[in-house]
Amino acid sequence: MEMSTSNEVKLTLCLRNGQQVEFVKPCAATNGGVDFVTLHKVLCSVQQESNAFLTTIVEEEKASSGSTTLKANVGETEDEEEDEEDEEDGSGDASLNGPVEKKQKILS
Repeated sequence: MEMSTSNEVKLTLCLRNGQQVEFVKPCAATNGGVDFVTLHKVLCSVQQESNAFLTTIVEEEKASSGSTTLKANVGETEDEEEDEEDEEDGSGDASLNGPVEKKQKILS
């Protein structure tokens, strides 16, 4: 987002397909400057518009990909399976199980 010299806030989004979308909002000038309250309102407005636009794009992509999405845990590797087995039987990295208890030696 940039503040140009013409007292406007401009946000340029670059989409995956290379298309650029701009959101431009003018700011009310006071003696050649912009007060913070007005700037805050304009920035919030640009943020809301851009978020709504991006949400629409994400929802469209989800709808178009629909059934082609793979579940993340379908392709577990052998290492992950071994790690799970180690956790179940208590073997594996001892440092993950907490400190090892030391037995006291009894001196006679």
